[in-house]
Amino acid sequence: MEAILSLVLYMGFIFGLMWLIVVRPQKKRDRAVSEMQNSIKLGDNVVLNSGMYGKVVDIVNDLFVLEVGLNKTVLIPVKKEVVMGVATPNLSVAKNTNKEVIVDEAGKMNQLVKNLLELNQLEFGNEDRILEPFDIVALIYGVAHSLEILVEQKDVHLILPAQEEVMILGDQFKIEQVIRNYLTNAFNHVSGDNVIQIKIQQGEKARISVFNTGTPIPEEDVDRIWEKFYKVDKARTREYGGNGIGLSLVKATMESMHQGYGVKNYDNGVEFWFELDRK
Repeated sequence: MEAILSLVLYMGFIFGLMWLIVVRPQKKRDRAVSEMQNSIKLGDNVVLNSGMYGKVVDIVNDLFVLEVGLNKTVLIPVKKEVVMGVATPNLSVAKNTNKEVIVDEAGKMNQLVKNLLELNQLEFGNEDRILEPFDIVALIYGVAHSLEILVEQKDVHLILPAQEEVMILGDQFKIEQVIRNYLTNAFNHVSGDNVIQIKIQQGEKARISVFNTGTPIPEEDVDRIWEKFYKVDKARTREYGGNGIGLSLVKATMESMHQGYGVKNYDNGVEFWFELDRK
């Protein structure tokens, strides 16, 4: 009975949080965008949700007629709802109607809700685990490939394990999320020599570790980083859009598989690891 009551209270908290961080702010943003669209007048430069911009030369019912193009001017009609912002004379989007900000914030809120729901299922044992043999090296290379843009943007030297098959037993989908969380965390905190290294140590179990050069985690925070919403450096976390859920998901995932995980400080960086049974 207590477990059911706890589940009901937890789900109530989740849906309340969803309303506060997603629905309510989204309604405010929608209202602000609608007011902006209705205030547009002839001669305004506007930005569309496609990223294209143009000058309003006519307004017909719910349509704006835009003059677009540089070398060759073209007139196109567009619906008011696709206009995401009014541009300044030099065609930079006004801050209060910046399309990228709106889309980025909505994406962050959506990801937070997904993570919270998944964390809830893991913590209450409602997630089905599919344990099967798979090549952990191939999985690591796949995740690393999907993050190539971060390697370029941050000028990171990413070192991967030898491309030799290492078969382990686990839930491949969830292990991919663990690796992705560890790697994303490394990209967000790497500094100094800008090195991120993924290693596999094989013994009775396979230990997969992700190391990044940078500032070690303060000792008083080491045991708390696995807690929901705990952030060691709140200012830096806001900078890259973290929500304090990633490591909590790692903890819940590995504990659901009854496998080890942890973190180790070095003088020049931090290493996160987890273990899996070898096949």
